[in-house]
Amino acid sequence: MRKVAAVFCGLVLACGGTQPGPPPGDPASSIVNGPPAPPATDPPAPPATGPPAPPATDPAACAGVASGGRPCSKAGIPGLEVCVGGTVVCATTVVSLTFDDALAQQVPAAAMLEKHGMRGTFFLNTWRLRTPSVENMTPAQAKDLQARGHELGGHTLDHPHLTALPPDQQRVQICNDRANLLALGFDVQNFAYPFGDWNASARQAVADCRYNSARSVSGVAGNVAAEAFVPKDSLVLRAPTSVRTTQTVEDLEELVTRAEARGGWLLFTFHHVCEGCASNAIRPADLDRFLGWLEPRSAQGTGTARVRDVIGGITQPAVTWP
Repeated sequence: MRKVAAVFCGLVLACGGTQPGPPPGDPASSIVNGPPAPPATDPPAPPATGPPAPPATDPAACAGVASGGRPCSKAGIPGLEVCVGGTVVCATTVVSLTFDDALAQQVPAAAMLEKHGMRGTFFLNTWRLRTPSVENMTPAQAKDLQARGHELGGHTLDHPHLTALPPDQQRVQICNDRANLLALGFDVQNFAYPFGDWNASARQAVADCRYNSARSVSGVAGNVAAEAFVPKDSLVLRAPTSVRTTQTVEDLEELVTRAEARGGWLLFTFHHVCEGCASNAIRPADLDRFLGWLEPRSAQGTGTARVRDVIGGITQPAVTWP
């Protein structure tokens, strides 16, 4: 049976998770709340001090533009109000810059976004946050990103192929990761499927775990240049494939200009930000160049926004499974 709590104290560990936890005495041991978690049949820990605080207001934010931008139109083309350089503009094309896997390389990438007046959405895995490594983002770093106006989202406990798991384990991965992130004080509303891998039961688990949306990495190709501002299915948001090392800055620009031809919502998915350290990487200089190209396109009706700014909705209570 599901157990619902607005916020609870101890982190919920994966059932049969494949990633090792930190050794005794490790600085990350506080993330998993010290001793092993009680059996699944035990009741959850009592609520802490209430729901997580929302991200701090960014000093460059626009007054009156809340999460869930207002519809607008420009030259008869439907759009969404977004904040660009402290000014509300009607964007007929909205670009969301999303980053998966809680990688330490993404922390300087966030500063790069800020330099161009943008904020991103970072989808986090519990196992990386609780495993000290130079490759992994720390909870403190993630909390600082939130305080600077970036969005934090969920990405499962252990980054499995969800379609390889039975429905109950899908819920363990999705619900308990979100519960962990909420317990850390993160305001988590949206989800991204690891590997873009989903099926009907995984989609239902996302809904059962109280997420407002879930991003895939397919569906934008051919005649579909962007997701709609009112998505066909908010629990399977359409997006281009993840950015790969073989893609050039011009390839990314072309995705934007294709979306601009009809308007809509374009969600980019980044992983590694490094000099060729992985096949799904973008060079820091290339990311900066792309952002520099994207920044002035507000004059043509293109703006950037976090996922929560487009989807809207509230932060729902945590759900643990089983």
